[in-house]
Amino acid sequence: LRSSTSSVRAPAAPPRTHLAMEKPLLRVLVLHGYSQSAAQFHKKSGAFRRLLKNTVSLHYAQGPLEVPGFAPRGDEAAEGAEGSSNADSRAWFRSVDGEPVEYRGFDQSVELLAKVVKEEGPFNGIVGFSQGTFMAASLVALGTRAATPAESVFSCFQFAILVSGFPPRDPLLQKRLFANTG
Repeated sequence: LRSSTSSVRAPAAPPRTHLAMEKPLLRVLVLHGYSQSAAQFHKKSGAFRRLLKNTVSLHYAQGPLEVPGFAPRGDEAAEGAEGSSNADSRAWFRSVDGEPVEYRGFDQSVELLAKVVKEEGPFNGIVGFSQGTFMAASLVALGTRAATPAESVFSCFQFAILVSGFPPRDPLLQKRLFANTG
């Protein structure tokens, strides 16, 4: 008897398309600092965006409050009429010194960002710079405790990157954000 050897091959799997092999990008909400705009921060974070371009999708939100009397400086001033004006200087809240310190506009920003998360999210994470760091940390705190249905929208954040931030000086806001945290 003669035996023949043959290799048995499994049926070929259908070819995978390029899109099927890619992992979904992480979606990250980005919050600018005081007296910046979403467009300015997008431009200034170009190296960061290039580094993350194949893994992260960055979504830049715009603070709702204008910063009155802000004069652009440096590169922004050189741009002149090409987009640097007081209207481009935004904030998430205004700090009003006194006893006690008060952050005016904070709730307006929370409402705006809840709308952004509902309409453009969910987001895996959040990045904040300066005043945006304060807002990012606040949203994570609100999402963690989710005392109201409106605050539960912020529970989507799995991580936060906080750059050059500060703790709240507004005592009422401190209680609101960090009550029962030990």
